[in-house]
Amino acid sequence: MEFFSPDGLFYRIISRIGDLFILNILFLICSLPILTIGASATAMYSVLFKLRRGELGYISKEFLEAFQKNFKQATIIWSVLLGVGGVLGVDIFYANFIGGDLGNVLKVCFIFLAILYMSILSYVFAIQSRFENSIRGTIKASLYMSIGYLPITIVIMFLNILPGFLSYLRAEWFWKIAPIMLVIGIAGIGYICAGMLEYIFRKHMPKETKKIDKE
Repeated sequence: MEFFSPDGLFYRIISRIGDLFILNILFLICSLPILTIGASATAMYSVLFKLRRGELGYISKEFLEAFQKNFKQATIIWSVLLGVGGVLGVDIFYANFIGGDLGNVLKVCFIFLAILYMSILSYVFAIQSRFENSIRGTIKASLYMSIGYLPITIVIMFLNILPGFLSYLRAEWFWKIAPIMLVIGIAGIGYICAGMLEYIFRKHMPKETKKIDKE
């Protein structure tokens, strides 16, 4: 049957699941020092974009090359965003602590900034993996794209926070969701997001680059 042939749908699905499993493990291992999460996420997106375009060679080789290439800039970006995220977390906690009208106003402001922060985080490492730019330019592009393509940004943010939200909603679900995320979930969500991000990025590439990508 064609479905079970080496070129059939079944084989392609199993092969893709295997690719995402390997990529997920690589991401987790290279993210262990915490400060390297930015470089690891950039390398993951680099592999995912190539995987979607059918240009991928050996996953581990492609991942490690992208990790090394983007390590410095991605780590600086991640360190900055990690610091900003920490400050926002403290601000929201403070607004909850003081309460009253002032606390509610501050909470709304900080939550808005947190959503803006999350939208930048949804784009920044994918952009780092796909474009040559300065740190400031990469963060700036992340902000512009997240606002300019707001419906897609909402979907990407929803996919990224869904596992954590479900775990928060029902504590017992954590033990079901965590193994999935550790095995394939992070790369799997990234794979879906990469498809939407690729659609956006093609609109911001020179025509010559688009031709090369399609070949």
